[in-house]
Amino acid sequence: MFALVGSYCARRWPVVIGVWVAVTGLLVLVAPAWNDVARDGDLDYLPKKMPSVLGREMMARAFPERSAKSEIVVILERRGGPLTERDVAVADAVGKALADLDALPLADVWTPATPQIGRMLKSPVSKHGQACLVVANLNVDFAATKTIEVLAAVERRVAEFFEEQGENAAGLDWGIYGSAAVGGDMLSAAAESVRNTELTTTVMVLVILLIVYRAPLLALVPLLTMGVTIVASTHFIALLTQLNLVPGFEWWSLKVFTTTRVFLIVVLFGSGTDFCLFLISRYREELEHGRGRDSALIRALGHVGEALSGSAFTTMVGLGSMIFAEYGKYRNSGPSIAICLGITFLACVTFSPALLAAFGPRVFWPGKLVRSREHETLDEAVAGAGRFGLLWERIAAVTIRRPGTVLAAAVALLAPLAVAGALRSEPTYDILEELGPERTSVLGGRMLNRHFPAGETTPLMVIAHVESGGLNKSEGLWLWMSALWHDLRNIEGVKSVRCFPRPLGEPITTRVLGSERSAGTALAKAREQYLSQTPELNGKVARFDVILAYSPFSREGIETFERIEARLAAISAGKASVTMAEQRDRGDTTAAKALSLVPWHGATFYYGGQVAGVRDLVDVTQRDERKIQILVVSGVLFVLLALLGRPVVCGYLILTVVFTYLVTIGATELVFRAGYGETFVGLDWKVSVFLFVLLVAIGQDYNVYLTTRVFEEQRRRGPIDGLRFAVVRTGGIITSCGVIMAATFVSMVTGSLRFMVELGFAVCLGVLLDTCVVRPVLVPAFLALRLRWGKILGRDWT
Repeated sequence: MFALVGSYCARRWPVVIGVWVAVTGLLVLVAPAWNDVARDGDLDYLPKKMPSVLGREMMARAFPERSAKSEIVVILERRGGPLTERDVAVADAVGKALADLDALPLADVWTPATPQIGRMLKSPVSKHGQACLVVANLNVDFAATKTIEVLAAVERRVAEFFEEQGENAAGLDWGIYGSAAVGGDMLSAAAESVRNTELTTTVMVLVILLIVYRAPLLALVPLLTMGVTIVASTHFIALLTQLNLVPGFEWWSLKVFTTTRVFLIVVLFGSGTDFCLFLISRYREELEHGRGRDSALIRALGHVGEALSGSAFTTMVGLGSMIFAEYGKYRNSGPSIAICLGITFLACVTFSPALLAAFGPRVFWPGKLVRSREHETLDEAVAGAGRFGLLWERIAAVTIRRPGTVLAAAVALLAPLAVAGALRSEPTYDILEELGPERTSVLGGRMLNRHFPAGETTPLMVIAHVESGGLNKSEGLWLWMSALWHDLRNIEGVKSVRCFPRPLGEPITTRVLGSERSAGTALAKAREQYLSQTPELNGKVARFDVILAYSPFSREGIETFERIEARLAAISAGKASVTMAEQRDRGDTTAAKALSLVPWHGATFYYGGQVAGVRDLVDVTQRDERKIQILVVSGVLFVLLALLGRPVVCGYLILTVVFTYLVTIGATELVFRAGYGETFVGLDWKVSVFLFVLLVAIGQDYNVYLTTRVFEEQRRRGPIDGLRFAVVRTGGIITSCGVIMAATFVSMVTGSLRFMVELGFAVCLGVLLDTCVVRPVLVPAFLALRLRWGKILGRDWT
C-alpha cells in the first residue's frame, strides 16, 4: 500500500501539494480560531456525580441570589500599625471606583463600610500591621478568558486611583488577589507558554536539522510539513468542537483547552519530524544504491511505511485511551492530540514525499550522495553511518558479545532512580504553585496571608439539607444551628464558621454591633443569607461558611475538609451522640448540646467551594491515572503484537518504557526538589499522567523503528549479523530523531507555568534515556540474549 502511495506522490507531486494547501486554506476559512473555542479551569470538568458538583447544584437551587461565580479582591495594608479612619475611607473609595468600572461584570462590591459584612473585611492588628479588603464579586467564571482583561483593568484602575489619592493614601500598600485574579494570571501564563513554546520549538528544530544534516532544503521538508499539519489539524479540531451545533449531533461533545495547544505543538513537531527524517534517511539510502528519484522514493516509503504507521498508531492509541477518563480535561485532550497526530502521519506519507519528489536529489545539497552497494557489508555500513558510525559499531559489538553483563549493568545503574520514582512523594494540586513569584495574584496572596486566614476569601460551603424541614421555625432553631456551628468550629484546621445566627463567626449582640436595632437587622439579613428562602427548599436547607486555616489547594486544607466530611457523616448517621457524651465527660459541652444535634440526624450534607473541588479533583485524577496507565499499556501492547507478532519481544519493549518512566520521574523529582529547596511540595499533579502516556506511547517509536529494521536485516544477513547491522544503520537516525524530540519538549521550559517546566524537563530526559540507553543497549542486549537462549534450547527465535 505504501509503495502505491509513494508511486502516486512521486508522479503527481504537484497535485498532492496542491490538495494539502487547498484543504488547509479551506479549514482556515471555515473553522473558528483555536483561541476562540479554547477553555480552561481545572475544577470545571469534574464528573457530574462528584460531591463538589452536586454541592454547586444544590447551592444554585437553594441560594439563587448568590449569583457571583468568582471574585477579585483588593487588599489595602498598613505595615507596622493599625489602619486609620482615612485608610478605611480610601478602601470605601476603591470600592466605588471598581463599581464604576465598565470592564467588570459585577454582581456587587463589598468594602469595610458594607453593613454586617464589612466587619469581616478588616483584619486584627498584628506584628505585620493591619489590612482591609475590597471584594468585587463577579458574574464570570474564574477560569473564563475574560478574567485576563478583568485583572488588567482592576490593576490599572487601582494604580490610577492611588496616584490620584497622593498623600491621602500615603503609607498604604495594595495588592490584588481572589479567584478571578488567579484565573487571569493562569490564563495569561498559559497564553505566554503557547507563544514561547511555538517559537522555541520551531527555532530549535530548524537549528538542529541544519547542524545535523547541513542541508537547507532537507530542513525545509519537515518544517513545511509541520507548518501545514499544525495549521490544518488545529483548525480541524476547532471545527469539531462546533459539531454539536449541527442538527442530529447534539450528543457530540469535544472541548479544547489553552494548554492542550502546547502539548499538540510539541508532540506534532517531535513525532512529525521523526516521521519525516526516517523517510528521508531511507530515501537517501535508496538513492545511494543507484536508484532514480521515483524508484528510490517508492522503495523508501514501501520499506518505512509499516514502521511509521505502527509508530503513529501506538502513540494515537496511547493518547486516545484517555477518552475513557472521567476527568473532562483528560477525556478531551488525549483524543484531540491523537486526531492531530493522525493528520500528521497522513501528511508525512503524502505531503513530505511530494516535497521530496519536487526537490529531487538536490534536497541534500550542498552534501553529496555516496554511491554504495545495495547489499553492503558491515564495514560499508559503518562508513556510510557518518562520523559516529564507528561508535555505533563498537556499542553493538560489546552489547552483542556480552549481552547479560551489559543489560545487568545498565539496569543496576538506573535502578535507584526507578525506585525513587516508584516511591515519589504525593503530587501538589496548588494552583498558585504553578505561577511565577512575580505574578499579581501570587504577590496579593502573600499580602492577604499576612493578615487573614488562608481560606478567608475561599470558604468551604457546607449545605445541610433536612428533608423533614423545620429550619424556618423559631423553636429550637438557634440551638440546632449553634450546636452544629460549635461542632464544626472545634474541628482541627477550622478558623471560623459563619451561619445563622452567627454570620460574623460569633454571636450577634448589641455589644458587637452597637445597638439593638443593628443586631436585629443583622439577624434578619443572616436568615436570608444562610437559610434558603426558595419555595421549594424553605425550611429545609441551611448553609455554613467554614473558614479554613489553610489554603484550599494545600494538603492540609484537603485533610481539614475530610475531617469535616467525616464528622458530618457521623452526625447524619446518628453517631454524634456518642461523641458528644465523650466530650461532655471531658467537660467540653452539655447534654442539651448533644441532643440539639438530633435534628441533623439523617440530613444530607453537600459541599461547595474550591477546597471541595480540589479534593474531588484529587480523587478523580488519581482514579483516572491508574485507569489510563492500564489502558495505555494494553493498547500499545496490542498494536505491537499486531505489528511485530512476537509476544515476548513486545512484552519486553513495554517493560523498557515503563522502566524509563520510573527512572525519569524519580530523577525529575530529585532535580526539582534540589532546585526548589524547602518550597518543594511535590511535582504538579498533571506531570505523572502525561509523562506516562507520552513516554509509553511516543517512546515506542524508536523501539518499533529498531526492531522492524532488525527483523528485516536478520532475514537477509542472519541473526547476529542482522542485529549488529541494524544497530549500526539506525544509530545515527534514531539518535538524531531523539535529540529533535527532546528539543521540542525542552522548549516547554520556556513557558510561564511550573507544570510545563516540570513536564518539559521530564519528557526531554525520558526521550534522551530512551534514545541513548534503551534503544542502543537494553533492546539489543535482550534480543542477543534471546538468540543465545534460543540456540541453547534448539529454537529459532529470530
